[in-house]
Amino acid sequence: MPGFTYPELPLDGLLRAAAARDPDGHAVTTAGTATVSFAGLDADADRIAHHLRRTVGRGATVAVAGALDAVFPAAYYGTARAGCTVALVNPLLSEAALHHVFTAARIEAALVPTALAERLTKLSDRLPALRTVLVTDADDGVVPADAVPLGAALRSVPEEPFGLGDGPADVDAVVCVQFTTGTTGRPKGVRLTHRNLVANAAQIAHAHRLGPDAVTVNHLPLFHTMHLNSAVYAGPTRCCARTPTRWPRWTWPPAPAPPTTTGCPPGCTASPPTPASTAPPGPCATGRSPS
Repeated sequence: MPGFTYPELPLDGLLRAAAARDPDGHAVTTAGTATVSFAGLDADADRIAHHLRRTVGRGATVAVAGALDAVFPAAYYGTARAGCTVALVNPLLSEAALHHVFTAARIEAALVPTALAERLTKLSDRLPALRTVLVTDADDGVVPADAVPLGAALRSVPEEPFGLGDGPADVDAVVCVQFTTGTTGRPKGVRLTHRNLVANAAQIAHAHRLGPDAVTVNHLPLFHTMHLNSAVYAGPTRCCARTPTRWPRWTWPPAPAPPTTTGCPPGCTASPPTPASTAPPGPCATGRSPS
């Protein structure tokens, strides 16, 4: 892009910068859970980075399931911060595709929800490189055999910023492997560098005119990292919409359920249109339009 300056940052530097710029700003909001601030998200990423550096070490490839929750961003940036390569994993992959992704990427650790951890347990004898499965949604501590609740794994990590003694990251190093969906064949992995992802975040934020007053909504089945990175770069609130009936007017298709403001920014009084409405989604009643 002519005249556009790209930040010289590692991938996790996007989150570190956001936490320094607006520590109390709303980073991620999901239906039914509290909003996570940029500072809180950054601290969670630090804790995950501490654990991964201690257990699998720098350079390992770590699977992070793209679940639509507030744990995914912390796991994504924390894995990158640890000096590991993030292998993005679709939790809806078939068993054959899952086996292919884990063997092709030589994945050594995985941060996944319970349902996916159960499937990995069944594949364990065919995944010799996989050493650790951390379950991201096991609040009650009940996990499949040989897996570990993420919360339990993080209890002993230092409560301090990670990487204070590390030198500057190589922004041209591969930090992420993103796989295709596999609809026309086996999933294919694409290697992405820190520079690739940071430049993409800046481009998307610029193209969509994102800023701290914006609200972005993810209504895909997965947490899409391009939109996550651009939101962290620019500072808007990131809303994760799992269920259409629980989100306000801008959600499509229109919800027949009673009006609700769950997950809407503070002060929102918007309600979904009636099922017969064909009007395009409008702005939130707070005046903050989602992107």
